[in-house]
Amino acid sequence: MTLFPHHTIQVKRETRSPDCGYDSYGKPKKCLTTITTLKGDLQPANANEQMRDFGRVAQGRYKLYLPHTANITKTDKLVIDGETYQVEGIPDKRTIFPSTSHLKVYLQLEG
Repeated sequence: MTLFPHHTIQVKRETRSPDCGYDSYGKPKKCLTTITTLKGDLQPANANEQMRDFGRVAQGRYKLYLPHTANITKTDKLVIDGETYQVEGIPDKRTIFPSTSHLKVYLQLEG
């Protein structure tokens, strides 16, 4: 794991808010809202990490290293350098050694 946080990441989460407008019942609609901005390290996934069922290879798959305190869920979307990524699976928190504690998140490029 190499963590050189040189990417700025916007964490977007689906929330129900008056800022999103209202539905026909007068309740706030759901929309993606930026909940925080973080610094992290985006890296392409290696060949083994891109493998899927039946030998298929996933294109546009990445891994992102963040501080272990980052609040990322499996339903979040992340915007990095103008590109939108979907979180794949449950983020993996590694806190065994305090000096190298981090959160590893697999991402799929949307589009």
